[in-house]
Amino acid sequence: MDPGIPRSARPAPPPPAFDLTVRDTGTWIVVAPTGDIDIATVDRVRSALRDAKGDAALDLREVTFLDTSGLRVIIQEDRRAREEGRRFALVAGSPEVLRVLEIAGVADRLDRLDPADAGGGGHA
Repeated sequence: MDPGIPRSARPAPPPPAFDLTVRDTGTWIVVAPTGDIDIATVDRVRSALRDAKGDAALDLREVTFLDTSGLRVIIQEDRRAREEGRRFALVAGSPEVLRVLEIAGVADRLDRLDPADAGGGGHA
């Protein structure tokens, strides 16, 4: 990058590639996205959570950004699981992602799953 170009005129770095894995721990179906959960990727997260049979967890350890569409899916899945008599939990992610949940006023009402119970190799 040319140091003479103002930072505001430089192109933004590309967002991290989005990926999603689903793993069965024997107790939980863990949906583990990597990258941003936003309007472009939220349908994949929603589908994976809806396909989960039994108790489901959303592993946020590798999520770099969460917008309102992702927040909506989390709230809807929590409600749906309660209505169906299942459990839904989050594996805590970055402080930035958790801050979105706090600002929305839902952080304290969502169940949390210990990373050791979620499997996988994400970072805490």
